Amino acid sequence: MPTETTFADAIYHSLNEHAINDSIDFRRNVHDWINACLYAGGTPMFKTRYAGKRFTDSMGHPIVLGISYGGRDIVKHRWFNNVPLDIVNRMEAGTGDWKWLKESYPFESEIRQKSISRWEEQMEKLGLVLR
Repeated sequence: MPTETTFADAIYHSLNEHAINDSIDFRRNVHDWINACLYAGGTPMFKTRYAGKRFTDSMGHPIVLGISYGGRDIVKHRWFNNVPLDIVNRMEAGTGDWKWLKESYPFESEIRQKSISRWEEQMEKLGLVLR
């Protein structure tokens, strides 16, 4: 009969396999995912471990599971890779991750808009007007 430890290990390995196969880049996607979760009425939360073991890729780099608790069931959980170790450590130290993450990692669309605005400013300085 399997022990609780081997059962937990089996679940961990199954979850970690999904983490490796289904993860997306943290820096490029976390802000959009947080906002989608909030828009759906959920609370974004992050899991870094299961049964005391961190989720990691094949190189040992951390992977984090984003879970949208509550709200409408339109925002699914999301695995994130390339998560900086200091972020993982901060996630493990407390709650309310999404508030400081949202400020630290802007929307891709916000980044694009800032780039477009800077480009438009440069065009205006050169006396070129876009219509």
